[in-house]
Amino acid sequence: MVTEAFAALVADRPVVVVGAAPIEALVRRTTVDEAIVVVNGGIASLEPDIEVDVWVLNARSARDATIAGEKKHLHRLMLEQGAGRRVRLLVLLTKDDHAAAHTRQALTQQGTTWGAVDEVNQDSRRAIEAGAGARTPDLTKHALSAGMFAAAACFWAGAETVRLEGFSWRGGYQYLPGTAISRGHEHGDKRALALLGDRYGARLVHALHLPPLTQESLAMATRPSTHPAIPAPETPAQPQRPRKVRALKLLQYGLRRRRPGDVFLIAPGHFRTRQMEYVSDATPERTTTPAEAGRLAEAQVLATKTPQLQPNAADLVDDTPDLARPGNLDVI
Repeated sequence: MVTEAFAALVADRPVVVVGAAPIEALVRRTTVDEAIVVVNGGIASLEPDIEVDVWVLNARSARDATIAGEKKHLHRLMLEQGAGRRVRLLVLLTKDDHAAAHTRQALTQQGTTWGAVDEVNQDSRRAIEAGAGARTPDLTKHALSAGMFAAAACFWAGAETVRLEGFSWRGGYQYLPGTAISRGHEHGDKRALALLGDRYGARLVHALHLPPLTQESLAMATRPSTHPAIPAPETPAQPQRPRKVRALKLLQYGLRRRRPGDVFLIAPGHFRTRQMEYVSDATPERTTTPAEAGRLAEAQVLATKTPQLQPNAADLVDDTPDLARPGNLDVI
């Protein structure tokens, strides 16, 4: 299921969720801090040089009847949109026990890499949708699209805002120009989008037309969900002013490398629990120089602790790697 790894990438940040519908221009970040969550073939709608924070992907196994015949070709084509890409977190939406392994193998063969992976089964998926407010009892017989699930999951994980790009009620895909393929889940998605808009207001940004909710729909929305909501990951309240922090692991912030023990100022909303800790404003700022890092490494050798190098051959491997922030050097 979606874990702290997902929350660490989207909590307290503006997020753009990119679907696979045709768009006029490739998607880029509107702010430096905006997280990018792509859904299925929507990864083709990004500029090639953009780092993907999260790729939400329908995982299928070889025995899955939904990808037989023509649909098998479409599923493979969807996966190929991520060929050669690296994503920080891969979220696989599964229907059976073999789906995740089969999909990971296909991605590996085409050169797609990732820092961490989450698997979300059908029960967890619906519980997250209910927890975010996108699923109500009247949707029991209706599934939401992977894109709408991703939008709901971002709110569930504490995103500041969620902007939808590459979403449409019309058929077709960005990576299949001129091919009209019908889009499923329209009823569920329209209901979910209306419910999310009602709960989050201006925090949800989209250009999709929605019919007004009927009184019957509003009444259904107030009834208890048949899927118990999964509590959202807890994130510490963050101050609305710059604060001093001490680095707990190797990371990059403000275009500078920060090593464990370094003390520096961060902007509001940039605190990461697994990477740093708050310190008093009176604490002097500190930056570990490469020379000091070298002396520390020598001291570790003398103490019979042999350090290991990062893949960049310049920094030491952190003894407490953070799986929620993939990679050896975290960038904020």
